[in-house]
Amino acid sequence: MEAKQLTFRYGMNPFIQNLDTHIEKERITTIIGPNGSGKSTLLNLFVNQLKPENGSILLEGKELSSYKQKKLAEKIAIVYQQNSAPGDITVDRLIRYGRTPYQSFFSSKDEDEEQVIDWALSVTNLTELQTKKLSELSGGERQRAWIAMALAQKTEILFLDEPTTYLDIYYQYEILNLIRELNHNFKMTIVMVLHDINQALQFSDNVIIMKKGRIVFDGSVREGITEHRIEEVYGIKSIIQWCEQNKCPYMIPLAT
Repeated sequence: MEAKQLTFRYGMNPFIQNLDTHIEKERITTIIGPNGSGKSTLLNLFVNQLKPENGSILLEGKELSSYKQKKLAEKIAIVYQQNSAPGDITVDRLIRYGRTPYQSFFSSKDEDEEQVIDWALSVTNLTELQTKKLSELSGGERQRAWIAMALAQKTEILFLDEPTTYLDIYYQYEILNLIRELNHNFKMTIVMVLHDINQALQFSDNVIIMKKGRIVFDGSVREGITEHRIEEVYGIKSIIQWCEQNKCPYMIPLAT
């Protein structure tokens, strides 16, 4: 995906102006930045939930706005930080909604659909919970169920808006490890918004760093998340360490 000269405003107030960026195929790209920097706005422009005032977004070289909604749902899937569904719906039933783009009025369940549902349940480790109601699940299990529904769309690109929000640290890393497995094992292109810089360091290939509606950096995570840029964007001093073979980078904010 690619954005060219993207401009967006809320009401009369310009917010994003002449923004250019691209999403690299089969990589994990994380959008970070302070509150109000435009992270979720950019994500919603990429999934066609917001319409740019000017500029264009291209998906496989074709204008995003030219896709019919059903066809677009076969190309990209989105999981938001807060999702709502009746509490008495089962995991299996929720995941089946992900197959909606492929169904017609006259269609019925087929073998391929059942294989996709079973795959989504297996990948997210929900097979034994498929008959459970959403209201009976933990926060981390519910988030995995929403991801499974997105996986059932069988898209090549998965967008996630702050997928670890409201989860304790165990479930945060459970979700992030799942996201990394989807990328490594199934070559899915992942785009997610995160607040936690350490999580972005550990689970991203590329980063888009935003501040006040503009992109400060767009590229590899190692080149993007630096002590100088953290101070420039967030206004805090920090120490960033890269461990042996770059497998466990971390950032320590310094009290002033």
